[in-house]
Amino acid sequence: MVTKKEVKNLARIEKVLAMPKWKFILGFGLISGIIAVIVSALIDMLFFQIKFADIFSNRIWQYIITAAIVCPLAGFIMHRSYQKEYKRIKDKMGVS
Repeated sequence: MVTKKEVKNLARIEKVLAMPKWKFILGFGLISGIIAVIVSALIDMLFFQIKFADIFSNRIWQYIITAAIVCPLAGFIMHRSYQKEYKRIKDKMGVS
């Protein structure tokens, strides 16, 4: 039996999966990459006593590389999880 929440999620997931895969990965991945860079910078400042000015003068490439790796990876993982959730709800609807 499908709940109202699952039906609501299904409508949202269908709308999200309707957009092109590259756009989804770029959009959601970019958000995740920016968050990863901010968290990395905060960790460096709080735990390793790196000054804010040093982050942008010496470590900027480290953060750019981190974002370049995290962006597509996070976007791909999120797209995959949306697909799995969509399939799970559709299978559940087919059974009931």
